[in-house]
Amino acid sequence: MSKHFYGLTKSLIAGLAIGILITFLSPTVWAACGELMVAKGDIKIETGKTKEVKSAPAGTKVCQGDTIIAGTQSRAKVKMEDGNELNISPDSRILLETYEYKEADNKKKVMLNVLYGKVRAATREENMYNDKSTDGQANTFQVKTKSAVAGVRGTDFLTSFDRKTTKTEIVTFRGKVDVGTPGPSGTILNSVSVGAGQKTEALPGAPPAPPKAVPTGEMDRMSRDTTASTPPANNSAPGTNPGPNDGGGEKREPSSTSGNGPSGPGPVAGSPGGPGAGANNGPGPGDMTAPGAGANMRTKEDMGMAPTRGPAAVNIPGGPIMMPPPPMLTPMVPPVPPLVNQQIESGPGRVNISITITN
Repeated sequence: MSKHFYGLTKSLIAGLAIGILITFLSPTVWAACGELMVAKGDIKIETGKTKEVKSAPAGTKVCQGDTIIAGTQSRAKVKMEDGNELNISPDSRILLETYEYKEADNKKKVMLNVLYGKVRAATREENMYNDKSTDGQANTFQVKTKSAVAGVRGTDFLTSFDRKTTKTEIVTFRGKVDVGTPGPSGTILNSVSVGAGQKTEALPGAPPAPPKAVPTGEMDRMSRDTTASTPPANNSAPGTNPGPNDGGGEKREPSSTSGNGPSGPGPVAGSPGGPGAGANNGPGPGDMTAPGAGANMRTKEDMGMAPTRGPAAVNIPGGPIMMPPPPMLTPMVPPVPPLVNQQIESGPGRVNISITITN
């Protein structure tokens, strides 16, 4: 009895050990993960193990079995450990149903499930899934919806699913995508080949439509709309500190005494001078003798008039404010000679002069 019990116990332990070994050697140990490189707006992750939904900022880890949820006006970019990138568009829910990667065994198997919305998938290199792993199984990268499945060897393409119309659309940016209806064991039935610059549509229970070319402008627009890029540190144009009245570039300071404002007419002898010739070309503190202050400018002293002060500029936040000029001084006028009544008497040896002056 004891020997029989011992043998039974030994078999049970061996079976348990084999079960544990199989569990650890199952493909789940090859489950790959990635990281959210971009998370704009309302991005959440529903974990595959606990189904707990949490907000996911940039840097959050996402693995096989997890679901990425992007709210309205929200975007996400995931960089997987195999080098592939996933761009999640607004109003999308993408399940990483299968994501296995084991570099030592060349094990690569991906199945993304677009529950609704859009996902743009770009593989690390072309023909990345055109081979087999060391166990002889084919390496595959597929994206499925309720109405279609797409398989690639290595490419850049967009898959969208409208849950209201149940229509699937596949657009290829690079490489080639085989699109058809889901078959047994991951096969693709009634497939069509969608090349770069083409798209196809599919509805449940029907084969996909023949591929058709997409205009270049529309392709460019879709490419921009489905890429979640990291914003630059400075959103302005080249330069620093955008000015108040422009989209970027160097910050524009108020005019100084060197003169940066509008200038007067070009230099002409005996007339107002041209731009940049004088000390002040436009609004700013300092003396102004005339608009433009040209090199051949006739001064007011030359014309017999007292000099005047130009409008002064006060630098305050928001730009300079021009102050009204002081009153003009009365021009200098030469004195009028008095009226002279002269009487001259002359005689031999003498001259009598009588002068009457009246004001």
